[in-house]
Amino acid sequence: MKNTMLKRKHLFLSSILLIFCPPVFSEGLILDLTGGISHTENNSYKEGASFESAFGYAWDAVHLKAGTGYLGNFELEHGEDNTDIEVKGGFIQVALPFDLNVVSLEIGAGIYATWADARYEGIKVGDNQELNPFVDLRVVKNLNDLISLQGGIKHIDDVSGSNLFITNFGIRFSF
Repeated sequence: MKNTMLKRKHLFLSSILLIFCPPVFSEGLILDLTGGISHTENNSYKEGASFESAFGYAWDAVHLKAGTGYLGNFELEHGEDNTDIEVKGGFIQVALPFDLNVVSLEIGAGIYATWADARYEGIKVGDNQELNPFVDLRVVKNLNDLISLQGGIKHIDDVSGSNLFITNFGIRFSF
């Protein structure tokens, strides 16, 4: 009997909360899709292509995102042609948006969980998994309520011994 009363009380309180406090995810969901160029801080490697996708929630004062990324396949600049390092991973990020009327500026920081595979002649010769802090600066231009264009730069600290710099462009869907 006591359990039934407790369940009814929780159901009643939950119903009141849903009526007077709509769920957080009723609006403000965002989906970011970007592509760009990545390069290492030490110029020992050629540039690579990068792609990221992120899903999150945007409040007026803060954006929270989680996503995955292919950060690049880096070949040696000089030396063996058949040597490369492929880097990919997942991330979480907090960003602060600043409305500048025509565009908005987003300054973000987060943690990237990276996986790097080193290959020689197509054979995996090593791997590395680590957590890397990053900073992100993004400019977003709203085209309408649903679609925005964006461009940005990202610095990921010490990925397998070198900092990564990414310049990317993409699209944001807001729901």
